[in-house]
Amino acid sequence: MGQSQYDNAYDELFKILKYAHDKWILPQKQEKAKVDPRSTSEEKGASQVDHQSTSDADRVMGNDQDEEDKEKGASDADKGKVKAKDLTKAYKRKVFTTKAIQHVLEHKNDKEMKNQVNDELAIKFFCILVLNKLLLPTAGNQIPKPVIEAVIDTEKLKAVDWCTIIYKALRDGIRSWKEKYVETKNPPITGCVYLLIVSILLFSFCVQKHLCIVLSKWELN
Repeated sequence: MGQSQYDNAYDELFKILKYAHDKWILPQKQEKAKVDPRSTSEEKGASQVDHQSTSDADRVMGNDQDEEDKEKGASDADKGKVKAKDLTKAYKRKVFTTKAIQHVLEHKNDKEMKNQVNDELAIKFFCILVLNKLLLPTAGNQIPKPVIEAVIDTEKLKAVDWCTIIYKALRDGIRSWKEKYVETKNPPITGCVYLLIVSILLFSFCVQKHLCIVLSKWELN
């Protein structure tokens, strides 16, 4: 997948999640803000990103400079374009949340969403949720950039050795937990902890089965 194809696919996902955010999540935040004004701080911070992106882009592009500074501003134009592009991407990533994706999948068959979400996009959103919440879970609500990049190109998604990645993530999470356990009370374990639960259940089952066999032989004797 080329860069232009990747950008188009990324923008397509963003457009749908932005729609879900504005239609379902934002009204909930506004309603909550009426009850508890303190809850608006998060929304203000998110809205400031958009305004800050524009003002910072203008600043680095030299649009707010005096006449004598325009020559210097022009020399920094290329750097300004790169920074403005990065700020735009940072703002877009704020819409990539598990809540927005959950709303998209829940309302996939609604009249408004049918024309926007086809089966391929639904699969991508589902894979994002599975990776972020089950296989490579994170503590926050926002989807990490590597997960988005991995899911956008489904051909690459199928070629990745997910077993090794998931195992290493869980291994590193356990090592980090051991290091923090001495200093921190009840530190969280990152990674797919469900594998640990399955391992414990399998071990308990094997032990129970072995005990049954031993006891049955002992009774026969």
